[in-house]
Amino acid sequence: MSFNSVQVIQDSINLSGNRITTYEIETYRYIWAEVLTHKMLNKNAQSSRAVPVKSVLSINESDPVTPIVWGKNQGGMSASEVLEGVELESAKALWAEAAKNAFIFSKRLSDIGLHKMWSNRITEPFSRIKVVMTGTEWDNFEWLRDDPEAAQPEIVDLARKIKEAKANSVPFELRAGEAHVPYVTRIRQDPKSQVQYLDTNGNELSLEDALKISASCCGQVSYRKLDESFEKAMGIYNRLFDGPKPHFSPAEHQGIAMKVTKLQHLSVFNPEVWEEGVSHVDREGCLWSANLKGFVQHRKLLENRMSFN
Repeated sequence: MSFNSVQVIQDSINLSGNRITTYEIETYRYIWAEVLTHKMLNKNAQSSRAVPVKSVLSINESDPVTPIVWGKNQGGMSASEVLEGVELESAKALWAEAAKNAFIFSKRLSDIGLHKMWSNRITEPFSRIKVVMTGTEWDNFEWLRDDPEAAQPEIVDLARKIKEAKANSVPFELRAGEAHVPYVTRIRQDPKSQVQYLDTNGNELSLEDALKISASCCGQVSYRKLDESFEKAMGIYNRLFDGPKPHFSPAEHQGIAMKVTKLQHLSVFNPEVWEEGVSHVDREGCLWSANLKGFVQHRKLLENRMSFN
């Protein structure tokens, strides 16, 4: 049984063929550290410091996550054989007992007043985690993790579900200056018109407000809840970015299609004429904004406009 679920939240492609995709994923908490090694992908995730113990228990206690494959121990990082018979049943029973005890002690610690940032840690091996992931460069993740000989079965399954979701998605075509804004509705009235951004009530948003609401919604995954309404989303955005220490990671999921995505000749390399937010050029002359190719990352725009003391 797999506890992985993958949903395409938004999928976009610019006129140069650069594609940016955002997924909302629920996966095994115990493989999250492996996912974090992929630096070309931007991530926000449910936080054990933010979600109340009661909520964690309600989601996981009655149906704790279990391994996809009950592999037999051997040298190396993979299991080529599986447990069978009495050994398999014993492993499942011990796992279930460990999960039951973890949830019991997590609740007890919470009941005596221990903060959720510690009480929740005990149940992480048996819990799901909800995450938002965005990137233009998914190839390495898909190639490296869809490998049963080298990767843990749970992350193999996740990689395959991501590939399947992407294959079944049709990206929305963006012209220069138009934006990938997860959780914000986009429409184009006719082929010649500009993209319109809409809130949950169908009211048109400016590009600036669309970027803000999208960043807010991506950040809300920390609490596992999502409120896309304009007032709530803007309130959370202000708390994330207007304080003395802004939390920039939710702004890594939005991208604005670049006016120029590739230099014709590296000999004309001149950063002073690049549009705002472009950070570097690669050996093929492709322009990047942080780890997004062909799209200006919202975070780079915010960082450029803010001063830090």
